[in-house]
Parts: sequence; structure tokens; C-alpha cells
Amino acid sequence: MREHEAAGQTVTSVTVSGGIAKSALMVEILASVLNRPLELLVSGEGPALGAAVAALAGYETSLSAAAGEPAPFTVADAVATMVRFRGRVEPRREWVAAYAAGLAAFAARLRG
Repeated sequence: MREHEAAGQTVTSVTVSGGIAKSALMVEILASVLNRPLELLVSGEGPALGAAVAALAGYETSLSAAAGEPAPFTVADAVATMVRFRGRVEPRREWVAAYAAGLAAFAARLRG
């Protein structure tokens, strides 16, 4: 996330699916490490869902263009159509500082 933000992108939400989402503890830990709330996808196949969203946006845009309609069907439109969430997990405030310190120590070791 830091790399995306450093590149000027705004991260508005973080979604979780798959194996990590099956463990409430792991999701709480990840939310606390990132110090951000996490949105849990209904789908356990987040990457496949992302591919399907992109495919739907492209397909619908091509249909719109063929019909002479100027407005494309955007990825945001496809997300609104296909993506559903089953919950939200907030960071555990009492864990955030400890994980931040651990992450900083780990990064320092990597730098040597």
C-alpha cells in the first residue's frame, strides 16, 4: 500500500478474500498491521473476481461503443454490479503500535 500511495494513488479500501479471510484472527492482525479497516469479500476468490470485473467492464464498454453510446461501462460500474462484501474488520487499536514497531525493526534488518 505504501508503494501505491508513494506513487500518488489513493487507497480507499482494502479487501480480503481467500485463505486469510477464513481466520478472524489473521484478518484482525492484518488490519492492525496495516492500521486500516479491511472489507471481507463474499467471494473467496478475490483475484478471479477482479479478472471477471475487468472482463465485464471491457465487454460492456465494447457493446456500448458498438451501439454508439458515448459513456463506457467503467470498472467502478462492474464492481457495483458484481462485488459484495460480508463484513468489515477494524484494526485493534491496542495492537497497532506493537505491529508498527515490529514492522519497522524488520525493515531496518532488511536494509542492513
